[in-house]
Amino acid sequence: MEEHISELFGNGLFSCVYFADSNPAKIESVEIRKEGDKIKENSSVMEFDLRRVSFYKTGSMALDVRKAVKHEFFKTLRFGSEMKELRYFKRGWKGLFSKRDPKKLAREIEGFDWAIAPNRIADELALAPGYESAIGGGDIRLKGKIGSTLIFKCEDAEGIFLGMKDSIVPVFRNGIFEVPKESRMASLEIAFEKRGRLKKLWVH
Repeated sequence: MEEHISELFGNGLFSCVYFADSNPAKIESVEIRKEGDKIKENSSVMEFDLRRVSFYKTGSMALDVRKAVKHEFFKTLRFGSEMKELRYFKRGWKGLFSKRDPKKLAREIEGFDWAIAPNRIADELALAPGYESAIGGGDIRLKGKIGSTLIFKCEDAEGIFLGMKDSIVPVFRNGIFEVPKESRMASLEIAFEKRGRLKKLWVH
């Protein structure tokens, strides 16, 4: 499961990604801190209820898994984000006499850890002052950054999704369920738990 997930998401979207062997998933974490001359450890257990997601097998299990997980991820973004409309491409009659200003897009993503946009919008952001290109892997691919905001491109994004590294906690159960083996269906158990602010810019 881990190899499928690493091929899907670029680095920098999440603070942590968890894998578990049960549902509910129980994740133990240990915090180590220094108090005076002493080192103290505090352990805690987080519990997540995972959702079973079924999908059709098309011949490439790796692609099928990534497609199913990506669908659930973007569903979390769509239903969990605050919305804002941004007029950029269609600017009415004023657009006949002025050029698009990528700085307008750059101002909107300022203060977030990451932005996910389709190619058309990601290419516009690449024209903004201060943009630095980057090379990344994954289906949700790192394209560059402006300031401290990482910019990822993915055609599944309608508009720009914005968030922080701790906005979503992804949890996956190890293994893929195929019962019976000859079935055309398989399933996963996963959760994308919203923990912080998410925003969607509807760019038109």
